[in-house]
Amino acid sequence: MEDTGFEFTGRGAKGAHVKYVSGEHPSQYPGSTWDPANDYGDFKTIKDTKFNREINSGKLPQNTQKLTYDPATGKLQ
Repeated sequence: MEDTGFEFTGRGAKGAHVKYVSGEHPSQYPGSTWDPANDYGDFKTIKDTKFNREINSGKLPQNTQKLTYDPATGKLQ
């Protein structure tokens, strides 16, 4: 599998935290839960409930994947 290329936004920058730009789409990796229609990702804690609101308000692009992580360990879910 070819490496996946991402662009990351700076801390505190507006919009999604990461954008898929090249190579294998993250949805193609074995066991991936990344929706093939999504090219953006936004990191949210397990308890964060703002994601859908941010999509609906236009703060995040419509094709953004919620990347849930545990704030205690920093590990993606």
